[in-house]
Amino acid sequence: IGDVSFHNIETPTLELFKPLLEVIQGTDIVVANIETVISKRQLTPAKSAGILLKSRPEFLKTLKRLGVNVALIANNHIDDYGVQGIEDTVKHLVEEDIVPFGVKGYDNIYMEKRGIRFCMKGVVTPYENTDLLLSYGDKLDSISPVNKSKGTHLLYFIHGFDELYSTPFPWRVKLLKRIKDEISPAALIAGHQHIYQGYVLLGETPVCWSYGNGFMLIDYHEKVNKDATVNCYSVLHFDKKGCYQIDE
Repeated sequence: IGDVSFHNIETPTLELFKPLLEVIQGTDIVVANIETVISKRQLTPAKSAGILLKSRPEFLKTLKRLGVNVALIANNHIDDYGVQGIEDTVKHLVEEDIVPFGVKGYDNIYMEKRGIRFCMKGVVTPYENTDLLLSYGDKLDSISPVNKSKGTHLLYFIHGFDELYSTPFPWRVKLLKRIKDEISPAALIAGHQHIYQGYVLLGETPVCWSYGNGFMLIDYHEKVNKDATVNCYSVLHFDKKGCYQIDE
């Protein structure tokens, strides 16, 4: 599921995800990009400019009912309220039995379903706060290696760069191709664009240019690009050899 935030929603319900219900429920692993701090507390912003996102913990119960069991938190809003915001977010996710990954201390997660092992890794760009978050490399043109066990499918999520464009910038396409070549993930999935940009198959590797918005209502998104919709999803089907089907 794409970007999710309930920072401006009073009463989140499953109705907000109605188009996803039939598709998502029953899926073994459901990953949502939680692009918001989750906290009940009054926290001090860690940033002096831009949109700050903070949602109440109650909305996680709606995601859990939807079927979400994994939370990608490698994004540019998870550190809007610094370390305390990240700590609160992780705490509330764990309380709802949703497994977080994508910040330091929660680098990778391993899961096994139907005898198939997965490793999920979430990274941001070197522009972000790398004291708290994990970057794909030390510099824009460097790519850090990833250790993965034999027989384990690596799902590599990367968040950042161009935003609110309907097609990926050429230089980001080149970067994702390099990451695919150097890391050899079972799937490479990008986000931050708030627009669903679809998949391509590079060799045997499915690459998602952008997973779009799962549920996030920010006025300027639709003003900038009418394609900034909600309820974006993709379902990747795996066997022990790799991904053999994608539903969008």
